[in-house]
Amino acid sequence: CVSIDQPLDLSIPENKLLLLIYLGSPEIENDRRSINTTMGMRRAMKEGRWCNNAPFGYKYSRDENNKPILVRDGYKADLIVEAFELFASGNYDKQTIRKMLVPRGMTLSRSAFANLFHNGLYAGIIVIKADKTEAEITVKGVHERLVSEELFDKVQRLASGKWETHSKPKTAKEELPLRGFLECPLCGGNLTGSASRSRNGVKHFYYHCQKGCPTRFRAAVANDAFEEWLATVSLKPEHTENYIQLFESMFMKDDSERKKHLARIATEIAKTEESLVKLGRLYVEGKVDDTDYENLKSSYKEEIAKLRLEKEEYDIDVSETIKGMEFAFSVLSNLQNLWRELDLEGKRILIGSIINGKLIFDGSEYRTTPEALFIKEMAAIADSQSCSVAGAGLEPTTPGL
Repeated sequence: CVSIDQPLDLSIPENKLLLLIYLGSPEIENDRRSINTTMGMRRAMKEGRWCNNAPFGYKYSRDENNKPILVRDGYKADLIVEAFELFASGNYDKQTIRKMLVPRGMTLSRSAFANLFHNGLYAGIIVIKADKTEAEITVKGVHERLVSEELFDKVQRLASGKWETHSKPKTAKEELPLRGFLECPLCGGNLTGSASRSRNGVKHFYYHCQKGCPTRFRAAVANDAFEEWLATVSLKPEHTENYIQLFESMFMKDDSERKKHLARIATEIAKTEESLVKLGRLYVEGKVDDTDYENLKSSYKEEIAKLRLEKEEYDIDVSETIKGMEFAFSVLSNLQNLWRELDLEGKRILIGSIINGKLIFDGSEYRTTPEALFIKEMAAIADSQSCSVAGAGLEPTTPGL
């Protein structure tokens, strides 16, 4: 071992102990500093001060004691509040909300945006994770919260699917899957459902008008008739392949434009990143002052973030989309069997996915307006554009395609 200040002759066995001390001391010091830093951060968080990177919507400032503290970050904080309120309404999923906010400055990726709804910091809550000596604890932050605890809790319930319902007993609902989807054929009001017990104690379920009309149907009869009606509105198997071919051609045409757009975005990202590197060189050479450097660097980074976000929006797997579409067509061509296999919740979701309005049952059969049936709208679109899909290769070839 050669040292300028304290050379060691390792031929002397005792000097090897000194060598271990020399080599181990810096590592011990680094470990001690790391422990002290971690302890300091935990101590600060126990006081309600967040010590890691500021999440989107916040930035760091100094309080009256010159200690770092999270504060609202202008429009970004407003976007966070709006995101929570939109999700709490129950009308939008997370990625739909993200797409709504991207044009206004939301730069988080899909996964980061989905995770923000579970970040307690926005409700003024700091979670200190467990370590070897302490269990996980939660403290109230000293920073300004962006959303109320009530709104945050509501979002957690919606995100976990544990939203409270005040429905009637499950036994009644299972017998009345069409409740809420039926229209009275006499007055146009909504039909509800309930049970009545016969003299011999047997319970029977009925759909009946809420407005007092004499409309009243046995639920079992209406449910069986609905099964038969599903068979009449399902896509015909012999047409399903034609629909798939049509929509595949539409997707592939769009995919060509999508790939061109992705290539343009990639080129713009590369150019902007190159400009950022050149800026760094000019700054090192003293050709750009501090203010211009910081402004230009911030501008370049923001442009790169926006381009990457746009790239992410267009970077989809079309083959997976087509597979999903093919599965959807297979389902739509076999609605009756699917209905029989679904539980109550699944049945109600299925009705809502194919009906855009109300069903009318006259006691023997169902009817609805053509525009109220999503599946008919889809078939009409396919029929109106079927001339754009060649029939060759289909066995047998369908006339008109």
